Amino acid sequence: MRVVKRALVDSGYWNLLFELLRQALRGESREYRASWTVRETDIEEPVKAKRLRGLSEKTVRDEARYIRLALSELNWALAPDVVREYLAELAESGEDCVLKHTAYSLKSLLKTILKPRDPGLFAQLYNAFTVYKPRNHSRVKLPTLGQLRAIWK
Repeated sequence: MRVVKRALVDSGYWNLLFELLRQALRGESREYRASWTVRETDIEEPVKAKRLRGLSEKTVRDEARYIRLALSELNWALAPDVVREYLAELAESGEDCVLKHTAYSLKSLLKTILKPRDPGLFAQLYNAFTVYKPRNHSRVKLPTLGQLRAIWK
């Protein structure tokens, strides 16, 4: 009863309680969930998958770092609205590259872990946000015809 009372007060415990019940029932109950509680062991699987694909260690470390950073901000629970709000905050703060890498890493985590476990929730979370691709303003600008003529003279 203490655990249930605590879960009613704190949403983090609520998600953990349902995750433990789901594991105990071993998939016999098909309940509707709108969020997913991520554990540290869940992060290890995408890291292993990236290594098997032959990505560099730096890329694998960076992706795991972005996942852990986002999850720590989201209290290790992913829900479509919460993820969307978090990414919107990153966009408002002007951190375009962090936004891109975070969204890419979260989508990779969802595809690797959640898709085989809960396809319905995977579809909700995966389609809740898109990967923002910032414009590259550091491109080299080609000289105009007038500038080329001035150079040749």
